[in-house]
Amino acid sequence: MQSFYSFQDIIKGCIESLMDKTSLIERCKQGDRDAFGELYSAYAPRMYGAQNEVYNVG
Repeated sequence: MQSFYSFQDIIKGCIESLMDKTSLIERCKQGDRDAFGELYSAYAPRMYGAQNEVYNVG
């Protein structure tokens, strides 16, 4: 049996995810190295992939 999510559940999840990211960014601005590490781990691979694609590296 498939489970379906309501539109409200999807929006709630998106808002919670955005708030988590906003919180991490604010913590980074305040010098929190753990928060920076979390953001780096989450986004560095995609950024390096985009860089390589733009500059035809690797």
